[in-house]
Amino acid sequence: MRGRLRFTRTRIGTAVTALVAVTFFAIFLLAVEAQSTDAATLLPTAPLGVTVSPAAAGRMTLSWRAPLSSAVSSTGTSVVVTSYEYRSASTSNSGSTWSGYAPAVTLLATSGRQAVPCLAPLTAGGGCRYVLAARSAAGIGAWTSPATALWAPPSPPRTPVVVGRHGAHVASVSWKTPTVSGGLPLKDTLVQVSTDGGATWSAKIESLAPADTTSAFVLPASCETNSECRVRLYALSAAGRSTPTLPAQIQWRPVSDEIGIATGTPYVPAGMTEPQFWNRVAATGAGWARIDCAPLSYTSYSTCDNRVAEARRVGLRLVLTLAYRPPNSPDIFSNSEHQQWAIWAGEVAARLTSANPGTIGAFEIWNEPNNPVFWSPVDPVAYSDLLARTAFAIRMRSAVPILTGGLSPGGVNGGSDATTDPRNPATWLAGIYSAGSRGHFDAVGHHPYDTYSSVTNQGPPRVGWESGYRAAHWLRVVMDANGDSVKRIWATEAGTPSCTGYSGGKFSEGLRATRLRDDIADWTRGLHNPWTGESIGLGDKSDWNTGPFMVFKMYKQYDAPGLGLSFATAQCGHPAWYEPAPVSMLKTLTAR
Repeated sequence: MRGRLRFTRTRIGTAVTALVAVTFFAIFLLAVEAQSTDAATLLPTAPLGVTVSPAAAGRMTLSWRAPLSSAVSSTGTSVVVTSYEYRSASTSNSGSTWSGYAPAVTLLATSGRQAVPCLAPLTAGGGCRYVLAARSAAGIGAWTSPATALWAPPSPPRTPVVVGRHGAHVASVSWKTPTVSGGLPLKDTLVQVSTDGGATWSAKIESLAPADTTSAFVLPASCETNSECRVRLYALSAAGRSTPTLPAQIQWRPVSDEIGIATGTPYVPAGMTEPQFWNRVAATGAGWARIDCAPLSYTSYSTCDNRVAEARRVGLRLVLTLAYRPPNSPDIFSNSEHQQWAIWAGEVAARLTSANPGTIGAFEIWNEPNNPVFWSPVDPVAYSDLLARTAFAIRMRSAVPILTGGLSPGGVNGGSDATTDPRNPATWLAGIYSAGSRGHFDAVGHHPYDTYSSVTNQGPPRVGWESGYRAAHWLRVVMDANGDSVKRIWATEAGTPSCTGYSGGKFSEGLRATRLRDDIADWTRGLHNPWTGESIGLGDKSDWNTGPFMVFKMYKQYDAPGLGLSFATAQCGHPAWYEPAPVSMLKTLTAR
């Protein structure tokens, strides 16, 4: 009995041990299965609502919503998305063929919207497609189906403003860049005109390039008296043109008879046509322009016919500066060559005034004859000989007024008795009076550059280019002393440097605009101390008896101390065709 009991207990113990082992093994399998299930559950599902659209040049905007995965593991851990990744492919033929997908790239944010590169060519038909996946601590989840977008036309320009100029039939137009580029660089801005309030539009759609956010174009002549004229703009890229802006009404303003643009040489920048240049000059509201005309030879009478014709087209009056000698001329500018030069000038004057009646308002004889860069050595007596011969040749053919060459503000810029140096404008002018030139000109040309004074023509006189306004005072004294008080002084070239330092220092765009306003006000309406020339206020007109003021020049084409209203190349931290504060100031001044 006792032996049988011991045997039974042994069998029961063995069974219990086996049962416990099986139980533990089952629990182990359940744990492993739970871990596998947890690992699979913790991988995110695919993001939702993935879309793509062009953002900027070479970039697309990806948008998405977070995955719906909300599974929770047996330990209570839920899925946490730590980042998103995308892969991209590109096309250049509107999706007919695609490149292979590039390696995955991790997005910088998990916000549901981010701009990403698109490596498709920046041409029509280019675009990209993207697949997106979410990543958690367990790894990367499922990829979405592809979302695709091609480069698209831009949105329209914003808030166009159109200003027409009476008599010139030229309009200036400004706008803000489109909100959406469509993913391609903007190629152009286009303009279209309606003469019936926007009911119908002209077939002609004109280019405003080169342009940043301002340009100019020719209006139909009828628009000046037709209040129903309207203008609309389009933005253009390789993918096509935008929808048009809402029609903009034209604001009409006068043209200034006191302000001009000394265009400079070379005056038309690369990338701009001759008509585009003259459209922009006229669109500033300046009524005058100054251009150079130089002989290629004394038998080829003119090199500037097209320039004069363009100025006439846009309603500008010209100061035509007859200057310089033919290439390869001998070093000595002799009296015999003076006569050849004078005959050439007379022929030019006769032909151009006949072909363009009313366009040429003055002939200027030479440029800065008191500057050894342009006449060496400086010699008032020799200039007087050239002036006498040229005045005779021109007056035989034309009644257009004659100006002396615009004088550089060189030397001491004091009275004619302050120095014997003929580079001093007043000393030079006294020299040509002494040589008998009084009857050979109708007005004196001057270049009142003033690169120093923070307020125009105030403070102690300074030498050279730092006090050009004060030099005008001493010219007036010489003219009055020689019985020419009724003859005016014309500012045929003046301006302020931009960008980098020049003489008196660096000029910001804001300071240049302020100086332009003050300089023109002082020139046209300034009152001055009769003994020193210092500015003491403004009146109805200048007590210096001044003529038009020519701003030098329309376009600054290099990043240096040089002068110019606007930028034709990227420089000074601004893009090409940027029109800074002085341009706006000039348009404000001419609107008065």
